[in-house]
Amino acid sequence: MKGLSTHTRLTPEQWENRLNRFIKNMSRNASVQTTLSTWGLSFENKLLNLTGRVLPAERILQGARAVRGTTENTTAHDTCRTLAECSVCAQYEYNPCDADWSKEMRGLPLMTSMPLETWLLSHTRCNADVAHSLLQTLNKVPVGIHLQRPGMMEYDDRQEALLRALQQRVGQQVQMVGLTHWVESSVTM
Repeated sequence: MKGLSTHTRLTPEQWENRLNRFIKNMSRNASVQTTLSTWGLSFENKLLNLTGRVLPAERILQGARAVRGTTENTTAHDTCRTLAECSVCAQYEYNPCDADWSKEMRGLPLMTSMPLETWLLSHTRCNADVAHSLLQTLNKVPVGIHLQRPGMMEYDDRQEALLRALQQRVGQQVQMVGLTHWVESSVTM
């Protein structure tokens, strides 16, 4: 997931640079300009500036811990007067400007979850070991979800083969399908 996160977790300045580069590339491409003009569409040369407002940070509860943004002083909790006084919730902070609390949530149990009784994990022959490694990791990490062993679904490394395998194996009773594939030496699901 680290490889993917370098492309998705960008600062506002990085997003702006990427969008401007995209617009510049589109405006230089004659084929794109022809296609866009047939639809009466075009790109502006610069991004639109808007004035927005900053919302207060959200409070996130998960398991026996609570997360709050650094801009919030105290927040009432369901079982106590304030989050700061709560003996059940461990309090920690995240930066609400980043809107990313994945590190703080890692390893915490869920408050409630449905058991995952019937699910499939698909993989190609060449990444069967990756799928099995993922299963071992899921069994080791306390995620707070009751996981039954999935049905393993092997398919040839072609989109048509995956589609055919899904059509054959996925029915009303299947709750989830996990797709394993390589993304810069990591597995996504």
